[in-house]
Amino acid sequence: MQISLEVSPSFTPSLSIRLLQGVEEKKKEEKKVGLLTCSGDINVEKSRKNGQQDIFWRNGTFLIPMTDYEEFMEITKIPILIPAETHLTGLDGTRYELKIRSDMSWIIYSWWEEPPEGWEVLGEYASKLIKYTKDHVEQEQS
Repeated sequence: MQISLEVSPSFTPSLSIRLLQGVEEKKKEEKKVGLLTCSGDINVEKSRKNGQQDIFWRNGTFLIPMTDYEEFMEITKIPILIPAETHLTGLDGTRYELKIRSDMSWIIYSWWEEPPEGWEVLGEYASKLIKYTKDHVEQEQS
């Protein structure tokens, strides 16, 4: 199972986050772990509002606790959401794309700025994943 989140704001760099399961090998022992990969501006939401001065670019792959990985995978248990009617107004904003993939099948949810009615859980999930990624990257640096 794999989850990808693409956050693409107008006029500032984007952010790509991916969660997948991996295996860590230590002393001939294998242990399941979560892998978090990110590429882009982890201040993506702040940068768009405040301009280029808040950009914090990071690329990397990080091991995360399996419990955190499993918690983020809970999103895969929500019922499939029906397509939502949306009304695009303006060109300045942020596009979100959440892709949930299992083997050769996947579903993609995409919205502009705020998730449409009925998709609020996806917007909350995206914000939680962005915050987790930012916190994890900052913790790795200290």
